[in-house]
Amino acid sequence: MRIAITCLILTLVSVSCRGSNKDGQRGQTSTATQVSKLLKEYCRGYPFNFEVQGPVTLTEYRNGWIEGYEKWAERMRKDNRSPGTFEDSSQGRECARLETQYREGDELYFFRSEERSWSDLAGTEGYVLIRNGKIIDTVETRTN
Repeated sequence: MRIAITCLILTLVSVSCRGSNKDGQRGQTSTATQVSKLLKEYCRGYPFNFEVQGPVTLTEYRNGWIEGYEKWAERMRKDNRSPGTFEDSSQGRECARLETQYREGDELYFFRSEERSWSDLAGTEGYVLIRNGKIIDTVETRTN
């Protein structure tokens, strides 16, 4: 069910890739291009492209989550509300969900839908876990 919902949400986005090892296409790396193709297959029918960055380490992945949580928590504190701890938050649980699936040799990539998707209120960004050339899971960190 979670995969179906994620795929449905991701079908509202699209993928254009950037990176460091050029494969001849404008601004794309061969690895980012492969991840982009995997995302497109995973979310058949999604009309937008994604920018793909990575791979990222588990530490970078967790720090990205914590950074987003801290921004949210600061807004909560300004409204005199207690945000609780990262580990107890829904963000912390989503972060841990993907972390527990990670195995030696896996790769994590950050993805973000192209700008047009955000103006169409179909934007998304998050992380994708790749194992042996296949998507194991995705987690969204932001949508609109």
